[in-house]
Amino acid sequence: VAQSNNRLQSFSVEDKQDVDVVEPVELSLFARLVGEDTQARVIESIGTWANDKAKENPGCVERFVCETYKTGETMSGIPYLFMSLTNAAVSFMVAEQFGEAIEMEAITRAAKYGRMTG
Repeated sequence: VAQSNNRLQSFSVEDKQDVDVVEPVELSLFARLVGEDTQARVIESIGTWANDKAKENPGCVERFVCETYKTGETMSGIPYLFMSLTNAAVSFMVAEQFGEAIEMEAITRAAKYGRMTG
């Protein structure tokens, strides 16, 4: 109980509560220079541009997938395992990004061809 206005109140052990400490979030250099809103617009416009290019030339995306699988097939041991996992992740991301722009069968076909010719 506070005795005067200049003193802090004393609390019993039962009254104490845990307080979460919130650390300030550090922004990237790009976010500090242009702001988060501008950064979001730039990323969105790059994604839109890439989708438009994939629609115009789906063979380019197919070749990218084919070449990554082809390169992975030339490796052996741990590098082969790492490249196989990376190729699967890249194929998934390409399918997510360009799913509306190109057919999924084309990505699968390019991956198979890359594995066969590698």
